[in-house]
Amino acid sequence: MSISAIAKRLSERGTKLNRLFLTGYLEAMVRVGILNVKEIKPSKVYSMNPEKHFDIYELVGSICLQIDPENPADRVLETLYLLFNRPIFLREVEKCNVDIPENYKKANSVKRLEYIERLGKIGMKIPENNALLEPTGRDRNSTLAILIQLLKNKVDFDAYSPEDSEGIQKRLDEPED
Repeated sequence: MSISAIAKRLSERGTKLNRLFLTGYLEAMVRVGILNVKEIKPSKVYSMNPEKHFDIYELVGSICLQIDPENPADRVLETLYLLFNRPIFLREVEKCNVDIPENYKKANSVKRLEYIERLGKIGMKIPENNALLEPTGRDRNSTLAILIQLLKNKVDFDAYSPEDSEGIQKRLDEPED
């Protein structure tokens, strides 16, 4: 997409950015390998780099930072715990690029070595003494918002949704007497 097309789509979704500002973001994404750029005079066309693979940890971390910038580490722990249905290693939380959670309890699991072995198969090295954590509280609304955003990052819901929210009923109408 060209800068104009990207700016237009962002504007349609309610995000208005100065094109110079947007260009800076796009160029930064090219530098880190997220986007490819092709120059087709007089414009540049940006596309996703198919070689750049985002893992679940990067995705969860970035979404948690957006949804709860005050306490993203707790949101990360809650989300991973729900997704993986097991205690989460501190190393996994760190891989999400957030600090250490505040609301957790250390867990002991007889499956600790099995978890370490399984994660090793996907290239994640977990020290045997790495803490296993479980969330002590759950913010279900934030977790749901994070899961929805994860899904939206992978599936384009625009084809399934109305273009505007006018057709969506926000509350039940009061019956007329």
